[in-house]
Amino acid sequence: MLSEDTPLSFIGKFGFKSGRVEDKFKDTKFIKLDSLCPVALDNALCYFEAKVMNQLDCGTHTLFLGQVTDSKILKVGKPMTYDYYHQVKRGATPETAPTFIKKEVV
Repeated sequence: MLSEDTPLSFIGKFGFKSGRVEDKFKDTKFIKLDSLCPVALDNALCYFEAKVMNQLDCGTHTLFLGQVTDSKILKVGKPMTYDYYHQVKRGATPETAPTFIKKEVV
C-alpha cells in the first residue's frame, strides 16, 4: 500500500512498465519474503501477500480475491486510494503503457 506522497515517477515505474523489459526493483529498496516475493519498501506503508482464491474481470482491471498469507505495517501514513491518484495527483495511463486503452471518439 503506497502513501499519498508517493511520486508519480515511482507509480509509473511499477504500474506502467513491463518487468520483462525493465528491472523495476533497480534503485528501489526492497525485501524478499519467505515465499521469495519481492516487496518494495520505498513509499510503502504496509504490504499484503495473498494466495489468489478467485478473480473477476472488471473491464479495465482484474479484481483478485485472496487469502492473506503474510502482511506487515511498515510505517504510519495516509494510504493512497485509486480516487486520490486520479483526482489529486492527476494520474493517467501513458499511451506507451501495456494497460493503455484508447478512448473512442463518438
